[in-house]
Amino acid sequence: MTVTLAGRHDHYSDFGNANTYQLGMKIKPTETLLLRGTYANAFDAPTMPELYSARVSYQALIINPVTGAPESIGVIGGGNAGLRAITGNSSTFGLVYASEAVPG
Repeated sequence: MTVTLAGRHDHYSDFGNANTYQLGMKIKPTETLLLRGTYANAFDAPTMPELYSARVSYQALIINPVTGAPESIGVIGGGNAGLRAITGNSSTFGLVYASEAVPG
């Protein structure tokens, strides 16, 4: 059995403190079978451009994938000072089977 643990602490002046971690485990119950899994949480603060970049607005020419004809679309972009940090959780599970009948 193998167990892994990782952690991280971040401090953001605009978003405060964030603690993130990951826990993983591998178990090999037989010579041919490996079971593995992880659980983690995440924190992602917006970047300065995502928060404060200037607003832009323009027309773009695209090709309609159905008709093949060119079409004009309006594009609006820019920063948003109201964005908040993103948090999330993830988990994975997998197994590896290595047959003794098949070399390699």
